Amino acid sequence: MVSTILPYATLVSIPPEIYDKFSSRIVAQIQEIETKFSFSEIAISNLNNDLKKAVDFTQNVNKYWGSGDLDQKRRIQKLVFPDELVIDTEKRQNRTSKVNTLFSVKRSLSNEKKDSPSILMRSPS
Repeated sequence: MVSTILPYATLVSIPPEIYDKFSSRIVAQIQEIETKFSFSEIAISNLNNDLKKAVDFTQNVNKYWGSGDLDQKRRIQKLVFPDELVIDTEKRQNRTSKVNTLFSVKRSLSNEKKDSPSILMRSPS
C-alpha cells in the first residue's frame, strides 16, 4: 500500500532511491504510450495544398461538372455519392443513402455558420 501512495505524495520529501524507482517506471510508461501513438505523426508534405484543392472542389463542384467530359462526370458522381445513386423517374428525384464525408462536413459547417455568425471560417494557409 505504501508503494501505491508514494507516487502521489508530492507534499513530503521523498528519498532519492524511492524517487528513482518510481520515476523510471513512469518514464517507461510514457515511452510506451508515445510508441503506441507514434503512428499519428504521419507527415503529409502537401497537406495545405491538398486541403485548398479539396475546399475549391467542394465550393465549385458545379463548375467541374459542367466543364467535364463523361468520364470526369462519372468520377465526380462516384466521389460525391460513394454508394449508388438511385433516380426516381416518376417523381424526378435522386436518392442516395450516403454522401461523401467531405460534403457532409461542408454542409454542417455551413449550417453552423448560418446559426452562429460568430464562427469565423478561414481557409488553410
